[in-house]
Amino acid sequence: MDFQDYSIIIIGAGPAGLSLATALARRAKAAGAAKKVALVSPVWPVEWVNNFGVWQDELAFDEELLACVSHTYTQPQIILPSEQRPRALGRTYVKVDNAAMSSLFVRRFEEADGVKLVGKVTSVRHDSLWSTVELRSDAEGAPRNLRAHLVIDATGNEPRFVRRQPGTNPGYQIAYGVHARVKSAPKGWLSSMRLMDWRSAAGASADVDGLNEKPSFLYGMQLSEDEVFVEETSLVARPGMLMEELQQRLERRLKREGVVLDEPLACERCVIPMGHNLPDFSQRTLGYGGAASMVHPATGYQVAGALSRAPDVAHCLMDLIEKDGFRGMALSSRAWKVVWPEEARLKRELYMYGMELLLGMGLRELDAFYQAFFEWPDHLWQGYLSDQLSHTQLMEAMALMLVRLKGRHKLELIKPAWVSSENRGHLVRGVFQGALNSVLGVMNDRV
Repeated sequence: MDFQDYSIIIIGAGPAGLSLATALARRAKAAGAAKKVALVSPVWPVEWVNNFGVWQDELAFDEELLACVSHTYTQPQIILPSEQRPRALGRTYVKVDNAAMSSLFVRRFEEADGVKLVGKVTSVRHDSLWSTVELRSDAEGAPRNLRAHLVIDATGNEPRFVRRQPGTNPGYQIAYGVHARVKSAPKGWLSSMRLMDWRSAAGASADVDGLNEKPSFLYGMQLSEDEVFVEETSLVARPGMLMEELQQRLERRLKREGVVLDEPLACERCVIPMGHNLPDFSQRTLGYGGAASMVHPATGYQVAGALSRAPDVAHCLMDLIEKDGFRGMALSSRAWKVVWPEEARLKRELYMYGMELLLGMGLRELDAFYQAFFEWPDHLWQGYLSDQLSHTQLMEAMALMLVRLKGRHKLELIKPAWVSSENRGHLVRGVFQGALNSVLGVMNDRV
């Protein structure tokens, strides 16, 4: 049987897959291994359909990426039910220009001699040294067989070729959004981007001013003088909220604010699983992005992290193959440690606890939580949302939350550990194993 051989094959060309494939191809070419990275997608050119928003500073590692934005918001706001008046966060938020960013990565990938393959992967098989990918294309009768030292699944939150550790039980963040022209609206409506407007969609007609309903928030941005994107987004829930309920909340919210929109130019229905179990690290196929459970368990963010990590991950993976010569399971086991190093796993235990904390909150508790959260020093709340804190800083942030919350709200912080042994496990592993590692690290440095 004839094979096309590569160092690495990536399956999936969303933001995670395309950014990693590009970084791998550039690294491979620099190492003298041109045309050794292949990216498989069912269609070319790639079209990213979801709306992606990120903090501007999360793209600062790459100046060309900073230019791939369609809108910039210098004073995004949050509005809490008890405050009613907006808080300006003072951290610039941007809407990604999907076409510009994907085109940039495709151009870089081609310039680095990456190989684009159109088709659907039907199977991935492994022997002691190689992984074999069967690729079917509508334009070809018989499947093609490709071989690689490493296969990476970047097909999203429900991966096709990566299995997770057993017992996964994610929460879900659900969102319903519309892009539409504005027929009429009060003067100044949405003049500042609303990152999170937690005021009740039901208004004063709900019990206790709506504070007893399941929490959801408005995410809204002005796109032009007469166009907006508005989205009703649920707090993480298990099970997830119904899309229809979020659509109704958005419609009620807009009506209450005196806003009338034209027929939608586009609708977005988004389902984000949060807190999936980590992948099984004993498997040969590597995951990246959502396929590797890289979604932030407590915020739902993932895209910016996948983009920013891609260059370092690519550097390490290509070194394992081209420099160190690892093959088979020896390669995959090391590759998993690149994607999920130990500190990241321990931080994730704490984020998982944070997700379980949010799952148990109503709007009253959430109001107090966010009041305390956004009173943290900027580097802590910004780093928490972007998963850029060290384990030590994450522990500092948790301690600060315990100090800032008052009365019964302090008890809410320990409630998840009280009701579930699994949650206690997240806390124990995240706190004590992380602290032990820090102590051992200091001791090793002194030696």
